[in-house]
Amino acid sequence: MEVIGIVVLFNPEDEIIDIYKSYKKQFEKVIFVDNSIKINTKFINLIKSDRDNLYYSFNENIGLSRALDFGCKIAIKQGFEYACLLDQDTYVEEKCILELKKYIRKNQVALVAPNIKFMIRDKNNKLSINRILDPLEENKYVNFAITSGSLIDLKVYKKIGGVDTNLFIGQIDQDYCTNLIKNNFYIYRVGNSFIQQEAGKSKVYKIFNKEILNPKYPAFRYYYIFHNERYLRKKWGKIYDINKVNLWKYIIIILFFEKDRFKLLYQCILGFYSGDKYEKNKLFR
Repeated sequence: MEVIGIVVLFNPEDEIIDIYKSYKKQFEKVIFVDNSIKINTKFINLIKSDRDNLYYSFNENIGLSRALDFGCKIAIKQGFEYACLLDQDTYVEEKCILELKKYIRKNQVALVAPNIKFMIRDKNNKLSINRILDPLEENKYVNFAITSGSLIDLKVYKKIGGVDTNLFIGQIDQDYCTNLIKNNFYIYRVGNSFIQQEAGKSKVYKIFNKEILNPKYPAFRYYYIFHNERYLRKKWGKIYDINKVNLWKYIIIILFFEKDRFKLLYQCILGFYSGDKYEKNKLFR
């Protein structure tokens, strides 16, 4: 069973080379779609030196959803039945893809996802595990899986219309999983198959012995979170309740832990109301 990897790049730093080595041997081919404004020449030369890698650049940021959709269409043209979608900062542990491959056919599901070790950096820039998504490492059907690390059936991808390219960045996974469920397809998580996912520039705070994770998003990310969420709730209606994002969580984080709270809250409000007026099939810009 052949699986192709699809990786979207955006201004990657040199540490991506070690991440690339973590998954390269686990795929027959890897497609790289480069959304970078600043090209990492060292890394691009490395991946171009391997004939099993396919590299595409648009010399601009076309958005994550459009880049993923482009990669999936290339994979389908290449004759692949399955693809694994990856963020550039996702470290794939040994045998992860092998375990996912075992289950996607055995369980006849549209998407198989790995377990996740969420990583954070300390003051010395050293990575450590903050938490594990499923500490019990259970195999089970779920309603949601993040895009990165997900192994998808490309026939199903084509059948349901792929990812929603209206979503420039953010909530692509919520939309795709909701689309699968609406069309009576299944999502499965393999408990002993791991990726390591760094939560951006997140900072951990402790209040009353409870950890609060502040993602430290820039203003435009908050705009898209609220924009997309409003759009998806209108798009899917009641069925979206199983995967909807808790927007109040972000408002509380901004109020209590951000210095530029008024600027960030303004972007939240702006995004929410622009999502309400959003015209279908018009790309976010």
